[in-house]
Amino acid sequence: MHRPRRPFARALAVPATLAALAALVLVAALAACTARPPDRGAAGSGGAGPRAVDEHGGRAMLGRPAVPGTPQAPDPGFREPSDPSQWTLPLLAYRPGEEQRRTLVGAEQTLVRSCMRRYGFDWAPSEEIPAPGPRNAMDWRYGIHDARLAATRGYQPDQAQQEQYDRARRAVAARPPLSAEGRAVLTGGTGAGPHRGKGPAVRAPVRAVPPGGCLGEARSRLGTASHGSSPLVEGLLADALRQAAREPAVRAVFRLWSQCMRTSGYRYADPLALAADPRFARTPHPVGAVETGTALADLRCRGRLRVTEVWYGAEVRVQERAVAAHAAELAAVREGLDEVFRNATEVVAQSRAFMEIKAPAIG
Repeated sequence: MHRPRRPFARALAVPATLAALAALVLVAALAACTARPPDRGAAGSGGAGPRAVDEHGGRAMLGRPAVPGTPQAPDPGFREPSDPSQWTLPLLAYRPGEEQRRTLVGAEQTLVRSCMRRYGFDWAPSEEIPAPGPRNAMDWRYGIHDARLAATRGYQPDQAQQEQYDRARRAVAARPPLSAEGRAVLTGGTGAGPHRGKGPAVRAPVRAVPPGGCLGEARSRLGTASHGSSPLVEGLLADALRQAAREPAVRAVFRLWSQCMRTSGYRYADPLALAADPRFARTPHPVGAVETGTALADLRCRGRLRVTEVWYGAEVRVQERAVAAHAAELAAVREGLDEVFRNATEVVAQSRAFMEIKAPAIG
C-alpha cells in the first residue's frame, strides 16, 4: 500500500455520540504532539491529534480578544501551521509530478512545433507562466501557513510574484494571434482558442491536416490530451479533501479552531467557511487590515491546534480507502501514465539529439 513520505499518526476517532466530550479528549490527550507528523505505525491504537496545550502546560494561549479587522502581532507562543509542501498523499502516486508535467508539456510543444513547420508555420508556444501562490498541489491544500506573508498580504500571494505574473500575462496577451490558416493547422479546425504565437512564415499548403491538427497529432503520439491528468484521480482528490473534513477528528478540531477564532473576534464555523469568504478571494484587490488580521488569527489557531496535521491524517486514511476501492482502475491509470512519460522522454531525447547534430552547422 502506498504510504506518504511524512505519514501522520492516526487521529482520534470521536464517535458522534461523544461529540460533547471531543474537545476535552483532544485537549487533554494530545499535548505531546510535535511539529512533524509522527509515524503512524508507532502511534498505536490511541493515535495523535491536534495540540491544544502550550509548552508551559495548561490552557493554550490563544491570544487576547481583538476588534475584528485589527492585525495582531504574533504573541510569544505563536506557532505557524506546518508547511505541507513536501508531504504527499496516496492518490498523488497516480498523477504526474511537477517535473513530469513539465516534461510532458515540453514534449507536446516540441511535436506541435515540428508539425507546424511541415505546413510552413514558424510556430512557438507562449512561455508558461507560473501562477503565484502555492508552490505545488500540497502547499496551500489545508490553508496558508506563512505568518510573515499573511501579515502583509492576508490570503493573497506574494506581491512581487503577483506583479511578475500580471506582467507576463500582459506580454502574452500582446502577442499577435495566429492567423485563421495557422489556427486551422494547429487545431484541425476545432476552434481550441487563439493560441497566440508567431505567425506563418508562408501560407499553409493545401493538403490534409491530421485529425485534431498538429495538437491532435502530438497528443496522439504522446498518448494523452491532458498532460497525463486523469479525471478519475482528479475527482477522487477533490472528494477526499471534502470527505476528510467530515471525519470526526477533523470536525472536533474544527470546533476548537472556531472557538479559538472567537477569542480574536472572528466568527467562522470552520476553516472551510473562512476559505469561502468572498472578501478574501484570490482576485486582485487591496489587502487591508480586515484580511491580514483574520489571516494572522487563523494561522495562530491552526498552528496551536495542529489543524493541518489532523486534516492531513484524515485525508490520508480517506485516500487509502479510495485507492483500495479503485485498485484496478488506478493501476491502469498508473500504467498509462508510465507509458505517456516514456513517450515524452523519448521525444525530448530525440529533440536534444537533433539539436546536438545541428549545432556544428550553425556554428
